[in-house]
Amino acid sequence: MNESHESGHRALLGRTAKLAAGYLDSLPERAVGPTASLAELRAALGGELPAASFAVLPSRA
Repeated sequence: MNESHESGHRALLGRTAKLAAGYLDSLPERAVGPTASLAELRAALGGELPAASFAVLPSRA
C-alpha cells in the first residue's frame, strides 16, 4: 500500500471513530420510548388508518 492510500485510510478511520464516539456520547439524551401520543400520531396521518388493507405489490402465483 502506498503512502497516500495509508494516509487516506487513516483519515477515514479517524473520522469514523469520531462519528461513532459522538453517536455513543449522545445516547443518554436520546428518547427510547414514544415521543408522540396515539392521538398525535393519528392527527399527523390525517385520522385513523383504514381497517382493511390492500396489496401494493402484485402477488406472485
